[in-house]
Amino acid sequence: MKILMKKILPFVLALTFIIITSAPSASYASSSLITASAWARDGIRDAISKGFVPPDLQKNYRDAIDRSEFCRLAVKWLEYITGTDIDAYLSAYGLTREPGAFTDTGDPDILAAFALGVTNGTGNKTFTPKGLITREQAATMIRNACRAAGVDVGDVSPAGFADIGTVSRWAVDGVNFCRNSGIMAGTGNNNFSPLALYTVEQSIITFNNIYIYYEDDPADLSDESYSLQKLADEVFALTNSEREKAGLPAYKRDAALTKTAETRAAELIKLCVETHERPDGRPFYTAFDENNVKYYLAGENIAMGQRSAREVVEDWMNSPGHRASILAKDFSRMGTGVVMDKNGILYWSQDFAN
Repeated sequence: MKILMKKILPFVLALTFIIITSAPSASYASSSLITASAWARDGIRDAISKGFVPPDLQKNYRDAIDRSEFCRLAVKWLEYITGTDIDAYLSAYGLTREPGAFTDTGDPDILAAFALGVTNGTGNKTFTPKGLITREQAATMIRNACRAAGVDVGDVSPAGFADIGTVSRWAVDGVNFCRNSGIMAGTGNNNFSPLALYTVEQSIITFNNIYIYYEDDPADLSDESYSLQKLADEVFALTNSEREKAGLPAYKRDAALTKTAETRAAELIKLCVETHERPDGRPFYTAFDENNVKYYLAGENIAMGQRSAREVVEDWMNSPGHRASILAKDFSRMGTGVVMDKNGILYWSQDFAN
């Protein structure tokens, strides 16, 4: 983080802090897996370590999962796979929860899932939160969750289940997608058993499989016109979320600062190190001048190596100097930039002005 006071003082007032390049490893409370089937224990343990299994679902693994529980698991998985909390994710896409969507629940995760198209109600503005999930319902919601996360869900070619004719028409695409992508398997004898109930452990394992599928998807972070802009938008939303928590006004998006941040992120690739100097040795704030940013006070946060918007914002928030920039009362405008080098390493920049 570096801050510059311009024009009033005869010298540059700067504060430089070590910039964190990797998040501290997360620790998770161990949970008893004694109630889980032997085949599911390693996968459940892996999913819990990734942080997307709600604590109240870390028990009674063989029980059928209900609609409310499945939605919460889907939302936590979306937060994990996108690296963005669900409020920031909704905001980034101009979506909001609809408080009156259902008459029998106001659960924020259910309303978030509804806004993202992950789930629908059960009719007449009801959701039936305690209703149990069938396999065909799970497949449909899983495909919807993948779509909400940016995964290509277009492969719905016939997957070859012998009992596909018993699958509800609205669920056929979800069933085919889940089989074709390796997310869900059959129940034996080449059957899918669409009306069989889905269990807690099956749901956790399935979402963990989605993570693997998404992680290995060659489109992940490679479509710069989509992914890098999406990451920059998420950084902007997460930063304003931190300011909201602190009771501060949100930063305004500034086009000139955004161009500056993109310039500075690209310069980090040339330097291969985190520094507030530019490749020619000039200080960072000269990029403000070159991009016609009008300012009295200027600041910058930079980082490299983080794999998600959440990770980089958490790193900055855990560093006193960078946190000070994010929560500065004297800054009112911000631009964010993200670039990726040929090795897939991400470089991040936030630039601030009053």
